[in-house]
Amino acid sequence: MLSAEELANAIIQKLGAEPNIPLPEKNEPTFQKGIYLSTYIEASDSYGIVGVNIGVTVTNKINGFRYFGPPFFKLSKPYVGDADTFQLFDTMQQISFPRKMEYGDQYQMNYKLKKGFIDLMREFKGHNVTLTAYASTTVGEKLCSNAMNIDMLFSMEKE
Repeated sequence: MLSAEELANAIIQKLGAEPNIPLPEKNEPTFQKGIYLSTYIEASDSYGIVGVNIGVTVTNKINGFRYFGPPFFKLSKPYVGDADTFQLFDTMQQISFPRKMEYGDQYQMNYKLKKGFIDLMREFKGHNVTLTAYASTTVGEKLCSNAMNIDMLFSMEKE
């Protein structure tokens, strides 16, 4: 005899859907699509290149709607002790989280990088260190971006 939960899961699977169980319980790998990390150059007619921004675009590629949290970032090597994960807060636009997104919806966050952060990242220049962005849903799914080499933050600097 099936329990009520087992029967409900059997019906959901028969219909071709998936039970709404967080990833750690399902033991599935991280989603590899739906988030893109990029850099943007700030330029001025008068002053030339005046700064670098990081952009994160998150697209809901999961069937149905989900509530997404803000992006967070991870370096391939720790930056303080064994800490390698951080959030940026100086966004160029305000978005409320958690953000409800239907399949195909997206949001974009751009972060103005301050001197202190750039100086910290400069220590990794030339050491093949990468930065990856992540976004999570409220049910535990985690999307992972492309890995960006830290050297990209300095590619416009004059040697």
